[in-house]
Amino acid sequence: MVIFLTIVGAALLALLVVVVYLNDRVNELERRTGSGFVAGGIAAGSGDDNTWRGLTGKRLWDAMAGKKGVTPLADAELGALRITYEGVLSQHIESLFRSGQSDARRGSPIQPTAVKTLASPRGTVQSWIPLNHANALYRAGMDSTKADIYETERARMTLDETAQVLYSQTGLTLSQPFSDLLLGNGGSITPEAAGDAALPMANTDGAGSLAQPTLPSPTATAAQAPAPAAPAGMFGASTGGGSVGAATGPTPGSGPPQVLG
Repeated sequence: MVIFLTIVGAALLALLVVVVYLNDRVNELERRTGSGFVAGGIAAGSGDDNTWRGLTGKRLWDAMAGKKGVTPLADAELGALRITYEGVLSQHIESLFRSGQSDARRGSPIQPTAVKTLASPRGTVQSWIPLNHANALYRAGMDSTKADIYETERARMTLDETAQVLYSQTGLTLSQPFSDLLLGNGGSITPEAAGDAALPMANTDGAGSLAQPTLPSPTATAAQAPAPAAPAGMFGASTGGGSVGAATGPTPGSGPPQVLG
């Protein structure tokens, strides 16, 4: 009986220790979340200098987009913060595009998320963009790896258009297309390539098959060729000087002259 009670007491003591430990971990997680930390213990901004004024994730995006009631910061303070935010947004765009490229090469695409934890001047920050734009950037990265030049061109257009929208919504000015930074000129359709692609269509007939080249007609060829010299004696042709004389009239018994049409 004493042994049984000892075992029960030890089990209860162990259970109490586990409960205290778990409670302490939950409290620690709540403190981190409230002070700008995200799941996994990664800081979402610099806790030392408060670079982002407590803004993180979607609240940071809303503040940069000018949504009212998100932060008590004045417009001048938001303007100064927006200068730093441009580097974060640029990283977020590039990160999604590069992820699409690498996942396409590995053959293992994933569903991108709207949130990424990125480096900031004095720490890290949790960046958020609308999910539809995140999907577009990721898909553009995947399409840019395809051999088809038209797929690559579409990827360039999607990248540039999506980046322009994100910059405009957060009050930023995009000075250079992102496709120039991330793709260079490798994905553009050159005039020569576009001309070559159009050649087969230019040489097709109405049925869609290759049209035959137009040959000069025999009539046109005959008209362009010099007329053969008339036989000697015909129409009074002179055999001495090589010139053709005037007709001397019809031969007796040959009937009335024929009118040439």
